[in-house]
Amino acid sequence: MLYLIKLFIISSFIWAKLILVSILKIRTLGLLLFLACFGCSSIQRTAVKQIGKSLANEKTMEVIVSDDDPELVWDAMPFALKTMEVMLAQDPTNTDLLLGLASAYIQYAHGHLGTEAQKLENADYNKSMHLWKRTHKLSLRGRDYALNALESRHPGFKKGIIENTESTLSETTIDDVPFLYWAAVGWAGAVSADKNDMDNIAELPVAGAIMNRVLELDESYNDGAAHEFLIAYEGSRPELSGAGDKKAKEHFDKAVEYTKGKKAYPYVVYAETVAVKQQNLQLFNKLINEALEVDVDGVKRWRLSNTIAHEHALWLKDQIPELFIDYTEEQ
Repeated sequence: MLYLIKLFIISSFIWAKLILVSILKIRTLGLLLFLACFGCSSIQRTAVKQIGKSLANEKTMEVIVSDDDPELVWDAMPFALKTMEVMLAQDPTNTDLLLGLASAYIQYAHGHLGTEAQKLENADYNKSMHLWKRTHKLSLRGRDYALNALESRHPGFKKGIIENTESTLSETTIDDVPFLYWAAVGWAGAVSADKNDMDNIAELPVAGAIMNRVLELDESYNDGAAHEFLIAYEGSRPELSGAGDKKAKEHFDKAVEYTKGKKAYPYVVYAETVAVKQQNLQLFNKLINEALEVDVDGVKRWRLSNTIAHEHALWLKDQIPELFIDYTEEQ
């Protein structure tokens, strides 16, 4: 499950990008400083609520997700994260901020730290392990923000999701979908980053159940993002029967349908999970080539995720000798 979350998260830039432009404005920073030093708590909470809602502005999102420079986004992310946590301290149950922090931490963890960790595994093992530990830790932080939001909406959710998963999820509604989505992604992401955390591994089916609930409530959420997650989740199952691969293919087909073949991620993650597991080099090359044929500028809101997916696809091509046991140079 090494790649269960990384590209999936990269393909799902929603809230993290909403944060950056608004928060980095001087007037917003000035207001935050004012809130930290002056004013009554009710004024602080009101101002924070207004700022939190401004983060969901569609034009703000367009500026970020249409960027073609991932480094610029990652460099801005830590400041945005800590700024949002300052805001959350003024209004701990603000679900806009909780959702923003959940998605931003998870995306930063896997889209940036996890990607670097994977690339350094052979060149600098110690550095790679350090980055994987950070990826694991920040994934859980993001998951917990999503769970805190769900707890505020459904008291007892955090305990119930572990002890009585099906019953707890049955009480959720379509309005809970974004929080459920990021809780599942963060949970599974923590497992993919640290396979020695046995407690989290044992809870992986909970993440799968949460994402399947997202599928039930709103299959179209974020252009069918639940299907993208489930490509990797099902494709990573070590089942001899091949049932997981069959389900992964079904989710792959649905993801491509929802994105009309204009998003590179489904091709890349299906290649790295199913094609590699099956040791099917022909399928792997076909999928990677299809991913690289996706026009980065074809859909503006996917420009950033497609740019990152292309970079990873090219890196994967270089890893073919490592990924396929029977590979020969003639192939």
